[in-house]
Amino acid sequence: MNHWTTEGKILGLSKVQSNADMTIPVKVRNLLKVEPGDHVAWIQEAGNIVVRKGRYQPPKTLEARS
Repeated sequence: MNHWTTEGKILGLSKVQSNADMTIPVKVRNLLKVEPGDHVAWIQEAGNIVVRKGRYQPPKTLEARS
């Protein structure tokens, strides 16, 4: 088993299933106020992955290509 260290508080753990699905821990869902149908973004920032709830808006560079 891999072990990791963190300076932050671990709010829960998720296991990736064979089809790449995983469940957002209850504490995280509650903090982000995530409900069925909401979008969740996985964002790389300063060597970390940040999870944010919000609407997806394509970058303007992609919109210009359409």
